[in-house]
Amino acid sequence: MLAIPVQDQAIVLPSFYENNDAWRSAVAPFRDFEDAVSYLAAANLFASTRRNADCLIDLLVRWAERDGLAQFNYSPQRRQGWFQVESTLFAIGHALAAVLPDLSDRTQEMSVI
Repeated sequence: MLAIPVQDQAIVLPSFYENNDAWRSAVAPFRDFEDAVSYLAAANLFASTRRNADCLIDLLVRWAERDGLAQFNYSPQRRQGWFQVESTLFAIGHALAAVLPDLSDRTQEMSVI
């Protein structure tokens, strides 16, 4: 999961409606990342250790340190980048909410995120 490329470059996505095949290809890394954070949060709920929660935090710190998701193209004509960033941020927030009670000793990393 740590091999998923950080989306730290300008995020300009083709329109879902104008070119669905190109859109599907362009959002694949975001989908992989959203699946990864969701998986780690869910796995943490059933694991006897907090290894998955720690991996989630390590993954999110890696993205935060590189300003992942910070550069996206938005204009009234090109909204898809914003829609994707919003979806990915929701997945991150949802995952963090699930693991937060287990991470009281990782406040420094949480401040980076």
